[in-house]
Amino acid sequence: MRYMGGKFRVRKEIAKIIERARKPKQFFYDLFVGGANITGQFYDKYRAINDYNKYVIALYRAIADGWIPPCQITEAEYYKMRDNMQNYPDYLLGLVGFGCSFGAIFFENFAKESSKKNFLKTATNSVLSQKKSFEGIQIYNLSYDQVPLQNNSIIYCDPPYENTEKYTTGDFDTKKFWEWNRQKSKEHLIFTSEYKAPSDFICFWEKEQVNSLNNKIALEKLFVHERYKKQYPEIKVEKQMELF
Repeated sequence: MRYMGGKFRVRKEIAKIIERARKPKQFFYDLFVGGANITGQFYDKYRAINDYNKYVIALYRAIADGWIPPCQITEAEYYKMRDNMQNYPDYLLGLVGFGCSFGAIFFENFAKESSKKNFLKTATNSVLSQKKSFEGIQIYNLSYDQVPLQNNSIIYCDPPYENTEKYTTGDFDTKKFWEWNRQKSKEHLIFTSEYKAPSDFICFWEKEQVNSLNNKIALEKLFVHERYKKQYPEIKVEKQMELF
């Protein structure tokens, strides 16, 4: 689904890296699931998704339970919903608030449709295509550091990027996140998407991407803690992705 900072364009590449590193029946956590572009590439039961945004999690739970979303909404209905959120279920707000908004920023402004583009229909088709990926898994609406983790898990993190557009859930403590990441990397293999990281994290993969909000080119990167090289020597990556 469209989501600010979503990984739709690189979802298959990142998922391939995770899959190659993952052991059979090893639990996988997507702690900042957002648009579910990475999780949507997996279908086994040994997974959990989490997001601090209650609306997007309510949407995924509803989809997993069989809810069929609408495919049409008017501009007037969009703004009525935005101004009276207490009158609508969280899962519908999650679909419309992200799927029909300019830049996929939650209820920012209505994204004008054209003869070739129906944003709500596109969002509905997207989440329905991910339905199988949500079935039978653990779904949390917690802070990333409160999610209970199984031993020796593989974790993907796509946190709010430092010094970029603010999220509706409030300011994100980047320094706290990297310290949590550093400590949890002693027990788990953690892949983190960001533009930059502290010096003890290694850039594992990178690719140029066009930012959909400002059309500027940015270098999307995937980081692991430096202890990765000693703890997981059996994991090999494709030569063109190997940056250390």
